Amino acid sequence: MKFYMDMDYMIGHLRYGHVEGKVDFTEEEEKEFKELLKKEENFESLTEEESDKLEDYKETLLEHAIIKVDDYEIDDYGEFHWEDLFEED
Repeated sequence: MKFYMDMDYMIGHLRYGHVEGKVDFTEEEEKEFKELLKKEENFESLTEEESDKLEDYKETLLEHAIIKVDDYEIDDYGEFHWEDLFEED
């Protein structure tokens, strides 16, 4: 038996997730982005121009990003609408 029932509410929290997407960087842009990012992650000094470029690259990535939820937890939920089971597809 296949069924569907609404619930009054659900309360919980998202636990883990990731960001994914696709950006059409040229090979040169991708290389530059990774080099600047590595520099930043290694706490190396970036020039103002490098810092601006890196921020632009990051913004571009986030503009094309989709946030995906990998895990969640339901802490509480409301009443089930059993009457929904009377409805036919």
